[in-house]
Amino acid sequence: MLYNFYLTFFYLIAIGLIYYYSIFLYKYTIIGISKVFDGEIIWNKYIEKPRLLIYTISFYLTWLALTTNESISSIQTFSKITILLSSLLLVWLSNTKIFIKTLSKDDINKKNKTTKLIINPLQTEDVSYILREFKKYEICNNDVALNEFLNTLKFDKSSNGIILNMNNSSIKIFHNYLFIYFDLSLNLKEFLTSKSFLTKKGKEYNYNAVKNSKKTLPNFKHRLKDIFNNLPNNN
Repeated sequence: MLYNFYLTFFYLIAIGLIYYYSIFLYKYTIIGISKVFDGEIIWNKYIEKPRLLIYTISFYLTWLALTTNESISSIQTFSKITILLSSLLLVWLSNTKIFIKTLSKDDINKKNKTTKLIINPLQTEDVSYILREFKKYEICNNDVALNEFLNTLKFDKSSNGIILNMNNSSIKIFHNYLFIYFDLSLNLKEFLTSKSFLTKKGKEYNYNAVKNSKKTLPNFKHRLKDIFNNLPNNN
């Protein structure tokens, strides 16, 4: 009876591992094909490198559990199930939101350890506050309406794009704060190519220039930090 329970549990864990391994193989097959044909590759090294390490450990644990001979190593069925369960938990963890958000912070957040990770829904009160502060510090034009700014932050396709007085490094920081506080689903490239926010000349931000930008105006950096830290719904 106990053996049948272990066997059922074993098969359930195996199904879970097959599911996550299939996703892993599919994803990296696509990345490999894209690289060969010079296609666009979405790769976040802060996420994917630790994830690759976790999957490597998981593969090893799975191989260990499935190939070890019990008569030689004296590893019982329960021990094998424990190893497989640990393997499944590792790959599951590497696909959770917590894992992604913990490792997705860019350089500004790595240096600023006091920044809190708070996921809030996009609320009109917060957006109104951001817009008011942006106008106050001349980050955007005074004629930008609240509804227009809100729709732009929702990446509504009907939005014409809002011009911001931000350099490359500043727009990167702005994207990062949106990611931290509002669970922004767009990566940096998607955020810039959406043309929701434009340069002072009304043009699209250059992704490579923004990505590789290092020089940040200290006052502007602290200003953005203060704006987001003082959001009305930032408890």
